[in-house]
Amino acid sequence: DPQFVTGNAQPEGPAFSWYISKAKATVEQAVAARGERVVLVGHSAGGWLARALLCVAGDAWALKNVRGVVTLGAPHASPPPSVADQTRGTIPNVNNRQPGAFYKKDGVFYVCVSSKRVVGDESGDGAAKNGFTAYRLILGKGQGVAGDGFVPIEAAFLDGATTLTLNCFHSGG
Repeated sequence: DPQFVTGNAQPEGPAFSWYISKAKATVEQAVAARGERVVLVGHSAGGWLARALLCVAGDAWALKNVRGVVTLGAPHASPPPSVADQTRGTIPNVNNRQPGAFYKKDGVFYVCVSSKRVVGDESGDGAAKNGFTAYRLILGKGQGVAGDGFVPIEAAFLDGATTLTLNCFHSGG
């Protein structure tokens, strides 16, 4: 995918289309079986990929099938230009097309959960050192930055969403 290589990956592009396709089909099956809209819950990359699903599926589909979006330790912020975007442009493109809690105006609720338990410290060990390294990959800075050990809190919240800050670690790793 040339757009992926150049850092302008689109959520419907080949890098993530497999996920979008499977998630869309699963949501449609759940809605058909229950007759009710679903709540998308995504942890870490699953949080921004849930937003990517809404972006690709479009307004009519989203409002017909989704009642809410809950993200747990998910990075939503576009990284600064000095940082190599791990999503190769996908998060910035989702943010440009559907910023913040995009469907809130239409009655879809958004909840973003994060933590500030781990403060990044380059000279630290364990979680603090890991947090420093991980936060730099998202924000371009890590020293003194708070987060869950993988995702800095300042990148985990969407404008317009209900936010919840817990005292916990990011699972995985």
